Amino acid sequence: MDNRRQMVVYGSTAAEAKKKLLQLAALSDAKILTLTISEEELRPSKVRKEPTMMYPSYGTLLARKNSLDANGRTSLDSKTYDESVVRFPLWVPKEPKGLVLPK
Repeated sequence: MDNRRQMVVYGSTAAEAKKKLLQLAALSDAKILTLTISEEELRPSKVRKEPTMMYPSYGTLLARKNSLDANGRTSLDSKTYDESVVRFPLWVPKEPKGLVLPK
């Protein structure tokens, strides 16, 4: 994505995973620069499962910003970041205020 972030989606087929990723990407202002799809070629029948349609119940937002002290996570380039994780429901009883759906 053009904001240096990544999205990962798993699906029962490559087409289903791509479709879901494109639907979720519509929630972002970022543009997809590269789309890579991989699938398992061979899987033993004992561990193969039947596909089941699932819907996500929540989203998770991970935000990191430069830390002012030595506490936090240290990256490979020795910078320290404070990290906050926000989990939010995707299905709520009321429509969010100011919601504008894409056409």
